[in-house]
Amino acid sequence: MTDSKNFIFVTGFPRGGTSWLRNCIGAHPDVVQVPGELPVMHLGRKTEVDEACRVAVSELESADRYVSKAPADALSIDKACRMLPESRFVFIVRDPRDVVVSHQRGTKKWMSAGRNKSCAGILDKLEEYHAGYTRCQDAENVMLVKYEDLHQSFASTYGRIADFLDLSYDSGTIREVMKKNSFMKLTGRKHIEDRDAARRKGVIGDWAIHLGDADIEVVKRNAFSSTFMRDHGYEWKRFSYATILETMAKAGVHGLSEDELLTASISGRPCSVALMHDIDILNHGMARESILETARIEGALGFPALYNFLPIDDPRYRGFKGKDPTGLIAEIRELNPDAYIGLHLNASERLFPASAEECENPDDPRIKETVEYLHEQVDRWESLGVRFRVGTAHGYGRGKRVPNNRDTPLYSKELESRGIMLYDTMIRGEITRAASVSASFTDVGESIRVRQMPTAGLITNPDTYRELPPDSFIRFLTHPGNYDVRKPTVMGFREDLWQSRIPAR
Repeated sequence: MTDSKNFIFVTGFPRGGTSWLRNCIGAHPDVVQVPGELPVMHLGRKTEVDEACRVAVSELESADRYVSKAPADALSIDKACRMLPESRFVFIVRDPRDVVVSHQRGTKKWMSAGRNKSCAGILDKLEEYHAGYTRCQDAENVMLVKYEDLHQSFASTYGRIADFLDLSYDSGTIREVMKKNSFMKLTGRKHIEDRDAARRKGVIGDWAIHLGDADIEVVKRNAFSSTFMRDHGYEWKRFSYATILETMAKAGVHGLSEDELLTASISGRPCSVALMHDIDILNHGMARESILETARIEGALGFPALYNFLPIDDPRYRGFKGKDPTGLIAEIRELNPDAYIGLHLNASERLFPASAEECENPDDPRIKETVEYLHEQVDRWESLGVRFRVGTAHGYGRGKRVPNNRDTPLYSKELESRGIMLYDTMIRGEITRAASVSASFTDVGESIRVRQMPTAGLITNPDTYRELPPDSFIRFLTHPGNYDVRKPTVMGFREDLWQSRIPAR
């Protein structure tokens, strides 16, 4: 008969990830999720809790384990864990600054009612909820989870949770759980924890963008939040291109020069990074200054970087103050003498827009016209004194339908005849084969997304790089013309399983 001993109770900070954690646990094949909230920890007797649990699952499929969540139960978790020694309790915490922002930018009425109206009131509530955990933090049936650990180190963190709950798992199990609970921000799906708030995208570090100066001072002066942040490793460093590169420099990461990139020369070093910038927009008001700030940051730290330019006649370059980008290129090189310039290949988009049907006939007149345009791009740049040795493919939503700028062998062949190596098809594979680890950082989707990184921890922590195996490689791709690089950014969900394949050191 089902009762509380079959239950996993999830509680923790409000707006702290209780729904997401409940859904992740509930996605395990041996667990059934109880919908909504099931606040039971305030009940004074085990028989009352057992009855509430039986009623909650009476219309659900039969299972050995059930998982429910109720943030308000955090206030009574210390009593509940002693009253229900056979049950398991998972308490999730989150950066208080992001919790405040989540309240302030949420759409439900309770998020801005009562003490939730102010930063100080929200922090007072977090202190009360956290006090429930501190009173039972040594209990064997209670586990603490940081939202940020599950967000940035999903596989290893979920494995620890499953171990605590006595749930079996393998990489396939974790892959399916991750797939079902990914934030999927690039496709417009919202964070499953917050279906009604279009701006909540499952990111960390949002406080640096949205938390006002007055509220930042409140957090700094608040005894609970300042102590909690110190004890759990939350820093005041903002996520930005500058802070990430400063961390890489501190960790001794080597920036690849153009020659090293072309020859895939990464062996004999702890970690190498190829900094690449696709200049997709120049007609935006802040594009020029953002690009130059990127070069300033790299120049000050001594990092080489590749700047990839579209065809000069691209509509996204029209209206650029410099008339043509050669003046901008000169400024980039002045700020970063180790910068090198590449072609951001866009041969297909004019004749084969994103929605166009596939065309695999090499004799199609349109294919021939795209090849002619490819050479025209190179010729026009060379007439201005800009010669390319490397290029990247411009993506524009066409996917793998051919022709496209990346998956069309004819383009690579034509570029090679001009002495240009396309990174996507002619360089990346060589580097991947030579590297012990081939990770990627990208800024697509207005957040930094990390993939295939075997070490846990934030990319603003030097140890994240120091702990990589020798001959590791990172491609860091940004689009500095699309946004102001001087402003903070956020970290997107890390969707990979590398941490379950490479043991932590």
